[in-house]
Amino acid sequence: MALKDIYNYYLDMQDEYLEAIDNKAEMINEYKQGNIDNEQVEEFQKYFDDIEKNYHRLSYIMHLLNEPAKNTCTRKKKDNYNKNLKEFFIENKATKEDIKLENKFILEKLQEIVKRRKK
Repeated sequence: MALKDIYNYYLDMQDEYLEAIDNKAEMINEYKQGNIDNEQVEEFQKYFDDIEKNYHRLSYIMHLLNEPAKNTCTRKKKDNYNKNLKEFFIENKATKEDIKLENKFILEKLQEIVKRRKK
């Protein structure tokens, strides 16, 4: 996977996160108007927290990738670090496809909550 692929994936996730923020603002507005109850807000917040966590995780990875190289870090250390990071993500099932599926599921749930609120 090239760095540009990771960057494009980050932009996709950023769009999903911004959509979730818009849904959250709409949900808060409806709550203030009294159209929904606390239970619906809590359910919405649970899914919103998941997508926010994924976005922050990828944002931190982008930060690490864009961090300037230090003179003290040898090529061997960098290779070992990337290998360990890759193993960590594989062990924790944090692959690109898994996160995309999780975000898609979360967005569907957020949209369901918003649709139920509108009824």
